Amino acid sequence: MMKLYRCRVCNENGKKETIIHEAANEEALVRYFSGTTLMLISYKETASAVRTAHRARVGGAVVMRFTESMAALLRAGLSVQESLRVCMKIDKSEKNKLLCTELLAALMKGERLHSALELFSPSFPPLYISLVRIGESAGSITDVFARLAAYLAIKKETRQKITQALVYPIAVLITAVCVIACIVFFVFPRLEAVFDVFAENSVQVASSVDSMYRSLMAVAVAAVALLFAAMLAVLLHRFSARARMAIDALLLRLPFFAQYIKTTCTSDFSFSMELLCSSGVPLVQALEQSAHVARNAAYREAVLRAGRDVSQGKLFSESFEKQRVFPDYVVTWIGIGESTGSVQTVFSQLHRYYEKESARIIANITVSAEPAFILLTGILLFVLVGQFVLPVFSLLGAL
Repeated sequence: MMKLYRCRVCNENGKKETIIHEAANEEALVRYFSGTTLMLISYKETASAVRTAHRARVGGAVVMRFTESMAALLRAGLSVQESLRVCMKIDKSEKNKLLCTELLAALMKGERLHSALELFSPSFPPLYISLVRIGESAGSITDVFARLAAYLAIKKETRQKITQALVYPIAVLITAVCVIACIVFFVFPRLEAVFDVFAENSVQVASSVDSMYRSLMAVAVAAVALLFAAMLAVLLHRFSARARMAIDALLLRLPFFAQYIKTTCTSDFSFSMELLCSSGVPLVQALEQSAHVARNAAYREAVLRAGRDVSQGKLFSESFEKQRVFPDYVVTWIGIGESTGSVQTVFSQLHRYYEKESARIIANITVSAEPAFILLTGILLFVLVGQFVLPVFSLLGAL
């Protein structure tokens, strides 16, 4: 679990400042600052509640527009502060004004941009803040914002493709579920009252009505139980670190989910490693920062374990192969980079490959989503006909 530290540092100009930094432990904190231009003077662990209480959310759309605007303005030669002032005028939404105002205020106090962005860390992911920090240290903040804008654009396009592919079939499925629920909870109770009148004089009719009622209630209870289990899993995944690790580890073992999760996580991880290594960040430190890019907790923990093994002197490829989480293609290319001594080139290759793989999987999802959901809808309707319609006609025939 990551901890928050209030650090007193001295920059390359001799100016002292206080920043908040997340690290797994004190050793990781010291190792992080040893690879930057900042000199760590002192540090103290601070309560997470204090930090999160001041965090604000601005939303993904605002982050996207902010990043694109900053990339264009910085490319035009404006300073960071000038770019923030102009960005505030370009996007006049309340959230963007709040974002730019807070960032400007922090910069005027002498803070760095990446430290100011941490106040909005629920909206700005660790990768975003890490790259801004590196861009400020290496003097390549313009290039960093350009790469981030391109990265966020790809992620947005991917989400839009998935959403467009799932809107119609999910709407059909929800309609079918509503129809079934209406029949089970509204139509059947009224028909049951009608059949009960005839069931008083017919044991066969009474038995059929009772059997049909039990079948329908069993289906309804099973559906409610599945829905409750899904909601419980989502809540546990969000609020319990142990449950999140267990659920994410399970997802990495499921056939389809494992391929999709590993592909997307590896694409993000390799993108982060490519940028960090090209900026001169030490390998172990780059692994620690890139691990938090992965949204799957089990994948993230595997990267952290591999990083610890590398820091202890173990081979890079063996450390990754030991985890049994990463695809064979990743382990193979890491071995190649280990032999050639060109780690950055390896992660550039991995990023290009898994970016294409992600696009291929998304294309397969968009093609197969509609028939899959329609098939599921057909199965539900088939169950409805078998458990309700046919028994009703049988009862009518018996009357």
